[in-house]
Amino acid sequence: MPTPGGPISLDDLWQEPNPGWSSQESFSDITYDSWAQGPLGSNTNAYNGWGNDGSGGGTPVGGDVIYNVGGALIKDVDPINFGNYTNKYYYFDGTVFDIKYSWSNPLTNPPPVPPNPPVNNDVNVQVVCKDYSMTYNVHNNFSINAPAPSSGGPSSIPGSITNSPVVENVYWEIVVSTIPGNTISNIAFSVNGVNRINVGSGGGTFTWQSAGASAGLTNSSGILYDITVS
Repeated sequence: MPTPGGPISLDDLWQEPNPGWSSQESFSDITYDSWAQGPLGSNTNAYNGWGNDGSGGGTPVGGDVIYNVGGALIKDVDPINFGNYTNKYYYFDGTVFDIKYSWSNPLTNPPPVPPNPPVNNDVNVQVVCKDYSMTYNVHNNFSINAPAPSSGGPSSIPGSITNSPVVENVYWEIVVSTIPGNTISNIAFSVNGVNRINVGSGGGTFTWQSAGASAGLTNSSGILYDITVS
């Protein structure tokens, strides 16, 4: 459930990311510190924060902010108020912040014409999503298997964890595997409908640092990863 839409208390801010009562709440800490500093990350804090100040250690202000909280602020410098946190989700529940994938590979694997070797246009892409420093996982790693010819999805990722934070920024990494001698022109990777990188026909590892992070969305496709082969 989200935080209340009306009057909101410090305990409401605590309960959404940290179910259970506590007498140690601090408005500054719970709002500015991020999930990457809490139990899902470095465990520097015993609680999950909302991330307005990023996660420190070189992370820019708001680098690991929770989705739709508001402007990134500097801890104990910029003013912040309870109104920033009304009607906000922290965890995905399969309907509010789902994590899905889809693919399309219309190519075929034609029979070889001797003496040519067989052509295999199958593609496999491992997908990783982490915090800004690419250290702590937002969700389980998984692979998109796109054999030729086939298409599928959107489907929820296997083994979805229910304590995945609803992140504002999707810091991704993909490991693309192809078969030598394929006839692929391009493999396009997109996040939430935005093309992030075209990797051509070969394999390799690619990250958001070179192609850009993508925004998370709090709807039925909170993170939708897509592979399109051509």
